Amino acid sequence: MVECGADILADELVSYAEALNSDPVGQTRGIVGVCRASGGRRKELKCAIEDGNKSNTWGEIIRVVQLLRDCETRWSSTYNMIDRTMELYPVRLFFVIIFIQGVFADLCLCSQYKISFNDLPWPTIHTASS
Repeated sequence: MVECGADILADELVSYAEALNSDPVGQTRGIVGVCRASGGRRKELKCAIEDGNKSNTWGEIIRVVQLLRDCETRWSSTYNMIDRTMELYPVRLFFVIIFIQGVFADLCLCSQYKISFNDLPWPTIHTASS
């Protein structure tokens, strides 16, 4: 059966609505908050990016940058936070590894931020920001 353009558009709109309902901004804030919680975590992220660049793990050179927080008084800060998170998308495995090692366990992330590191929200963020 061949789908018509209206059916495809309807499916895309449903996917987009589901992405927005998953609170991609809140999920991004949770990831950024955890990764910026200490100098050690920021240093680990920097080292992971540098090591990945040296070994060509990412398949491209990733800028050595940190995740950004948003701020109520800066109108573009939420956009910048999401944009930087998307820029570091190739490094997402770093976050999974850190979680598995138990570094985040003490923050009770799964209940506090409702983040499942088995299903990181990167694709949701991408869908909602496209």
